[in-house]
Amino acid sequence: MGRPRQFNEEHVLAAARDQFWSAGYAGTSLDDLTAATGLGRGSLYAAFGDKHALFVLALDEYCTMMTDMVVTELRDSEGRAYDRLVRHIKSSTQTNVADTRRNGCLMAKSASELGVRDKPVSRRIKRMIDAYQAALVETIAAAQREGDIDKATDPKGLAALLLTVLRGMERCALWDRRRRPSRPQASRRSPYCPGRRHTTERSVAIPDSRWITLNLVTDHVIQN
Repeated sequence: MGRPRQFNEEHVLAAARDQFWSAGYAGTSLDDLTAATGLGRGSLYAAFGDKHALFVLALDEYCTMMTDMVVTELRDSEGRAYDRLVRHIKSSTQTNVADTRRNGCLMAKSASELGVRDKPVSRRIKRMIDAYQAALVETIAAAQREGDIDKATDPKGLAALLLTVLRGMERCALWDRRRRPSRPQASRRSPYCPGRRHTTERSVAIPDSRWITLNLVTDHVIQN
């Protein structure tokens, strides 16, 4: 009978995840992992296998956490589906702005570094993207039933477009290191959705490129 583990597996996985997140898979050595987790090489190998196996476990935990967060936000029972959709887009943008360390998204970074040639990694990324898109499709369809999005719009096509824009904004956040003054709140009637007043709200400064993209999505793509 083996000895019980003398460490918290959840804490070790979180430490390894943060190390991979910061330095990337190739940029993280076993020495980096032992320093981050506080475990020796023998303990890491015994508990998690090799470096790649530990990376996949850490990525899996991250993807599960992010998927649950997105699905919970979009399926929130309070309010109309359209408002949940807009709220999700805005919160995603503000999260990008708040990422002053420029860590970005571990899933996106993993896809860029390993996704094409690493099947275990690509499977997990695909599973997360599929779940994210399905939640968007479900929310868009609900907004159509409630009369806030044109019923002629293809929910799958719009969901794919929104997902592309959101993921693209995350990449822009990594490139744009400048901070510009925030703009005043503006309220105007939307030409794409008669009777609905579109309000631009920002509690943080968003660089111009992302702010323009956010307006495009919330005030034109969704409502048209």
